[in-house]
Amino acid sequence: MRCAIAIGAVAWSGMALGEDKPVTPVASAYTAADFAQLPPVEEPTLSPDGTLIAAKIAKDGEQFLGIFPIVGDGKPRFVHAGDVDLNWWRWVGNRYLVIGVGQTIPVLGDEFYVRRAYSIDATTGALKMLSPREAAQSAR
Repeated sequence: MRCAIAIGAVAWSGMALGEDKPVTPVASAYTAADFAQLPPVEEPTLSPDGTLIAAKIAKDGEQFLGIFPIVGDGKPRFVHAGDVDLNWWRWVGNRYLVIGVGQTIPVLGDEFYVRRAYSIDATTGALKMLSPREAAQSAR
């Protein structure tokens, strides 16, 4: 208890002494617009064999899935997310990724957030829908 009182007295005396000094505001190097931007790289993940990295890339306010070779002379591949949100991705072996995308669409006068899954060939960038529209809300 005595220790707490002593610490409080020291802190209070420091505040009282500091009142004589004028407080000068520090100029910020950041603006609100800086915090509103998408991060340039998000959630890099290494392929199981360690030769590729997949990460969400943002450029000029648009999202891409970037696939970058770590070894060899391969070129980076960029898969454009378009008008959908790129929500997640997982490696399936060393050559393929599965990605989850979603977007809000109007359905019968209401709005629903609809999700789809795609596979991506990391070597060619080819996309293939894994959950077609018939397997979702319109399934019979």
